[in-house]
Amino acid sequence: MTQQTLPRHRFESEGETNIKKATSRVLSLVLAFTMVLSLAVTTTFAKTGALIITLPEDTYGVDPEITISIYKGLPTSSSIVVENLVKNGTLKDAGAVVKSGNTAVAVMPDEAGTYCYYVRGEGYYTILKLFNVTEEDIANGKALTAEGGKVAGNGFEPTYKPELAPDSYVMDSRDATLTNWTDEILEHFTIEPQGYKTPAFDGTDAQNEFTSQDEMMAFVQDRAGKCDFMYLYSAGETPNYHFDLPLIIVTKDAIPAGATLEEAAAIVTADGKANVWYQSQIHPNEPAAGEGSLVIIDDFIDKAEYQALLDDINVIIVPRINPDGSYLFSRATYDGFDMNRDHTSLKAAELAQLHTAWRLFKTEVVIDTHEFTYYGYSTANGRMSNADDIQTTPASSLNNDPDCNALALEMSGFVFEEEQDAGLRVNHYGGTGWTTNPPIGRCYFGLFDCLSFLVETRGIGAGKNNFERRVRSQEVAVTGYLKYTAEHADTIRETVAEARAKLIESGKTYDESKVYALYQQASGRTVTPYVVDSYTYTLAGDEIVYNEGRALPMNDTIVRGRPRPTAYVIPADAENIDTILYIMDNQGAEYYKLEPGSSAPPPAVLLCRAVPLQQPQRRL
Repeated sequence: MTQQTLPRHRFESEGETNIKKATSRVLSLVLAFTMVLSLAVTTTFAKTGALIITLPEDTYGVDPEITISIYKGLPTSSSIVVENLVKNGTLKDAGAVVKSGNTAVAVMPDEAGTYCYYVRGEGYYTILKLFNVTEEDIANGKALTAEGGKVAGNGFEPTYKPELAPDSYVMDSRDATLTNWTDEILEHFTIEPQGYKTPAFDGTDAQNEFTSQDEMMAFVQDRAGKCDFMYLYSAGETPNYHFDLPLIIVTKDAIPAGATLEEAAAIVTADGKANVWYQSQIHPNEPAAGEGSLVIIDDFIDKAEYQALLDDINVIIVPRINPDGSYLFSRATYDGFDMNRDHTSLKAAELAQLHTAWRLFKTEVVIDTHEFTYYGYSTANGRMSNADDIQTTPASSLNNDPDCNALALEMSGFVFEEEQDAGLRVNHYGGTGWTTNPPIGRCYFGLFDCLSFLVETRGIGAGKNNFERRVRSQEVAVTGYLKYTAEHADTIRETVAEARAKLIESGKTYDESKVYALYQQASGRTVTPYVVDSYTYTLAGDEIVYNEGRALPMNDTIVRGRPRPTAYVIPADAENIDTILYIMDNQGAEYYKLEPGSSAPPPAVLLCRAVPLQQPQRRL
């Protein structure tokens, strides 16, 4: 905003005039001193070469009020406080920076190596950007263009606290300062323009601003309104900002106007096709997951090969599970719950509503999309921790049906091939045990004998760096899982149906030989049937291949277990009985109240039953 001087509506006194003249003389002396100092510094630059950083007007505005520092060294993690790294010597001050207008100038360091510039200011993104200085740079100078710029200030972006955030708001440390790699590394993360038409690619946002709730809702309403095989519902409403949880059914089945979500689910689950539940952005600071789901919606509208999949499958898409957290650009909900550690206890109302909606469909396949940490450096190896574009892994608990686990591994192997064919670096997600923890999404759904998959791209703490490549990686993975499901729809439906029938039958009779695994681990004897090479890069951009031909060890050993129960008896006067019943309701558990002297009824034979939502489902 241009500052304007309002007209004065009174005459100045003689004393005021003298003060004004004196002030003017002082300012002139200060300006002259600054010019002499700048001239001296510039003379030094001329002898040694200069380090010049330009702050682009299109992102920073004119003469931005920012502070910029230059350090030698680099952090190993993006979970950092730069000032602490300076105090402990990880980052060493590389000299003064003189800023004039949109240009910052410093004396060129006299030692080659990796440095970083640190930009911060009220109303601007906080940026720590790595760059290399070579002997040639020392002799001739180096010019850089600063990343970052002004924040939009409307939420849905990192490095600052939004206006409507609660007092309890805690920013993920990885998003407080956006730490970015050297340009030599970033050359390996480019991609040809994909022509995406989703809101984050429309060119109207600030540099690290992501799709808002209003933009997302306008997008899905527009697409569903123009398409005769998409049906838009709300699965519920968030408890704080009262945002809808949009749910889109993609099907060739005709769903009548006015049909409830329960009625729509009855139609698509009765047509003999396999059903896929595709959910995104339970962690809002993982935005490529959500944007990828919008891209898939466009793919179904624009591409015949996607529409052909609907001959064999129906797809239910939830593009944003955590809208309140998305405004905050937080990992958690407004109330501070990490929903992807909450699938069993259901502290978050949003997740209770999501579960109730899923149980209407009880899909054979679940795809749960995320992003992993963007920045991590290994000083011991002198390289990025990894250069993976994407990591994906199926749920594989020993409590799942073994035939479902085997089929899920085949599907993941297919997706690995699809990612590699697309020129993307794919890997296993995590290590031993990451696929079996019940409070985590893909593991939770796996316990229903779904074929349940985690998809993760490189994005936490990245801002919009490499965003198109991240979204493309999501698109390829989800497309691969959809394609495999369509091509093997009958096998998948039969395998899941048989597994669920066996579980129901097994639950009718107590048998101590039927063990539920409480703690399980991998012996190393059981591994994925597919392998992959791992890639990384040095700070100079040199490629390193490691862990060649690596398979992921799968859990195959029960360390601690117990007989699988057929029912539980809970005292009706238990201290937390209301919470217990709330969880059972929203997990679909059957329960009965026993009168004194009565015996328990036969065990329930249903996997689950639907219960009313806290917020009503409705057609949008």
